[in-house]
Amino acid sequence: ALIADESPQAVQDEPAESARQPTVSAERRSSNRALSPFRDQPQPAISPASDATTPEPGDRSKYQQLNARHYLIQLGNLASRDAALALFNSAGLDPMRCYLIEVDEGAGPRWLLLMGGFDSVKSATNRLSSLPDVLRNPWVRRVSPLQRTRG
Repeated sequence: ALIADESPQAVQDEPAESARQPTVSAERRSSNRALSPFRDQPQPAISPASDATTPEPGDRSKYQQLNARHYLIQLGNLASRDAALALFNSAGLDPMRCYLIEVDEGAGPRWLLLMGGFDSVKSATNRLSSLPDVLRNPWVRRVSPLQRTRG
């Protein structure tokens, strides 16, 4: 398992700018908390924008609340939000433990699918072994460098 603060896929360490975040109604946020996908059951391939009841991972504002000294697992680095949500759904991940953030790596926006706030490298590394096979090359990294990225 790769454990690092940065990797070839890592984003540049730059000061945060105001994040572009979609507005989500309080009603939708509360309905997302009530739903939890079953991890062992495959999720149907759907368009994320078409199904308002599909639970989604947290956004940048929720990610910013994590302890900067904790660790997370980067599950994917994707070209579009829809592709990141499709990966999230196909893996059957818990929306309360995952985050989807947009970053600007200089070559255009990318979407990172993250799982975290693990309090140690060991606990994050232990979680790697139980991730679904659909997640290719997940790796452990610190929370703090991504909290400073542009989005």
